[in-house]
Amino acid sequence: HGKIWVESIEGEGTTFHFTAELGIVGEDHALSSAPAAGKSVLIVNPNVTERVVLKESLSRSGFNVLIAANVEQANEISQLRREHNKSIDLLIVDQSVELSSVASMLLPGTSRR
Repeated sequence: HGKIWVESIEGEGTTFHFTAELGIVGEDHALSSAPAAGKSVLIVNPNVTERVVLKESLSRSGFNVLIAANVEQANEISQLRREHNKSIDLLIVDQSVELSSVASMLLPGTSRR
């Protein structure tokens, strides 16, 4: 339950508002039993604020979060993980990052373009 509404002033902008009633998660929904528990996620995003927000959110969900500001950092992280026989279970890449560079880093045999 909640409300959603918009206030708009021509030439000044629009503000969106909402309210929501949220319940409290009980002990039976502990993070350790979450599907994300123990899984690793690599975030490749040049925006520090977005990286921090994603890291905090995913960490609370039980993910082991790895962050990189660019493809070069992501490549270093990926290489270290491989050297220690550790996988990256989930990859989150900002739209501003060249996807072919990230794919070639993670998928052996993929050519860079």
